[in-house]
Amino acid sequence: MTEKNLQSSPVPRIIMYKTGAAEYEDPPNDELIIRCMTDKDALERLFVQYKNDVFAFSLSLYNNRTIAEDCVGETFMRLPKAAKSYKKGASEIAFILGVAKNVSRELYRSEARFRAGAKRMEEDFPIDAAPQSGMLEIVRTLPSRMKVPIMLHLYSGMTFNEIAKLLGVPESTIKSRYQKAIRIISAKYQNDSNFYF
Repeated sequence: MTEKNLQSSPVPRIIMYKTGAAEYEDPPNDELIIRCMTDKDALERLFVQYKNDVFAFSLSLYNNRTIAEDCVGETFMRLPKAAKSYKKGASEIAFILGVAKNVSRELYRSEARFRAGAKRMEEDFPIDAAPQSGMLEIVRTLPSRMKVPIMLHLYSGMTFNEIAKLLGVPESTIKSRYQKAIRIISAKYQNDSNFYF
């Protein structure tokens, strides 16, 4: 080989990652996607390599930093399961961003449903005498275990049975949490004649 040929020949890119005290070579791209189904180290390496790309991609889709931040974590949590559909030889980044696109869309729709439900709830349950925060802010102050049944029942129109199945808890628990949430909200406005459930 001449010197010119040596300079133009492709040189394999080797990336060294360091986790704790261990360092390791980057295997071919196909292997990381396939290995991430069962190997946490492979998943971690994909995360380190592509987390910023996933964040930027999601941010470019919906211009919402919260959705983009949530998308990063959710994308890499779903990646091992999604890797079953990965075709060997396909672009690693394209595959990961495909997962991120679906996750971003779901997060955006969820946020939009939440906002629409909050608006409906404020229309259905007037609280004119309440502080400026509005109904959405009141619901947001509730503990998650109470907030979720309120949101799903009042905003999404789900039955208590459907909510119980979705969350994997008994229906009686959902009803109890819902009633506690109603009592907490009502107590805040017990002297407000315009406020009702």
